[in-house]
Amino acid sequence: MILLALILAFGQDRLQAQVNLLRNGSFDNGFTYWTLSYGGLVTINYSTSVQQYADGSTGAVGLSWITTLYQNIPTMIGQQYDFYFYMADWGPNGVPDNVVYLSPSFGDISLGTVSFSGAGHTYLNMGWEKFDFTVTADSTTTPVTFYNPAVYPSNSRWPAIDDVWVTPIPEPSVCGLTLLGVIISASLLRKRMPPNTARACVKTPAE
Repeated sequence: MILLALILAFGQDRLQAQVNLLRNGSFDNGFTYWTLSYGGLVTINYSTSVQQYADGSTGAVGLSWITTLYQNIPTMIGQQYDFYFYMADWGPNGVPDNVVYLSPSFGDISLGTVSFSGAGHTYLNMGWEKFDFTVTADSTTTPVTFYNPAVYPSNSRWPAIDDVWVTPIPEPSVCGLTLLGVIISASLLRKRMPPNTARACVKTPAE
């Protein structure tokens, strides 16, 4: 039991040690490290008394119509990653009350189009919704891309993005698997040993 607890603790440490492969994924520094390939973008970095952010920090971005925003990250071919982000509605011409759409991609893999309704929300209660994907890299460099498919004149329908993360999904620890194998093997061996086996190894004094 002690060894099993150590294995679980070791695995938990590995999970906690994961880091975000994206730089400035919370947009606290505007869209630094990100590339705007087409369209327009607004940096949302008002004071926290005016704007609610997904991660409680001080920044987010809003994408205008037919806008593409991306960042290249280092990846390993065949490695799985957890890719998630938070989305809300930013209404530059009023309160957030639109249905907004966003098309995320991981490399050449389109993850479809997701939507969010800003109805009933305010800037102090944006209703940020998390979208989470498991993806697999097929290259050593992978662009993480967001595209707003809305077209003009729907330029008030700007999806807001915040707290974007890409982290490798950890594989089971080799050390942990080894220890677990020892525990299982010892347990099976103990069950298979006949009751008197242990005594057979003890030498009795000669009479």
